[in-house]
Amino acid sequence: TPLSPTTYDYTGAVLWNAHAGALWARFTTYLRRELAAHLGMTQKALNAALRVSFAKVAEYQRRGLVHFHAVIRLDGPEGSNEPPPRWATADALTHAVKTAHGRVVLTAASDAIGERELRWGDQLDIREIAALGDGELTDQKVAAYVAKYATKSAEDSGTVDRSLRCPHCTGRGYQRGPDG
Repeated sequence: TPLSPTTYDYTGAVLWNAHAGALWARFTTYLRRELAAHLGMTQKALNAALRVSFAKVAEYQRRGLVHFHAVIRLDGPEGSNEPPPRWATADALTHAVKTAHGRVVLTAASDAIGERELRWGDQLDIREIAALGDGELTDQKVAAYVAKYATKSAEDSGTVDRSLRCPHCTGRGYQRGPDG
């Protein structure tokens, strides 16, 4: 529910939710580019030395907009069963996340609305998952973190108890006139 229904940007909200996946895809591209640049290497060299792994959950806020909880980790070139190189640090990843976050922009255009630029909001919370628990960061701990937000999102979103399709117009928007 919007805080102020009379001033809420409903069109912007629909565009944001519709394009959130594309924003995420651009973020992952920029993240890899920025990480390679920050570490002073080409993307090809970065990809040969490590793998950037992602797990994300799209969660609906109370106002109906999607936001993401993501786990981004650096693994060895063969994946999670191999540690990343020593130079692939949490600080380097944090820098790349912040920079990529600021670069992502997507232009949505249509005859009805013209052009709108979509980008991430100002809120960005980066925490090292190793700090969330004791001991080694395992795949199980990462899975538990992601599952926490996935189930929270499912519980909070609710479901409808009836069809959203109009039985009279079968979803086409027609209205019955006096002649039926």
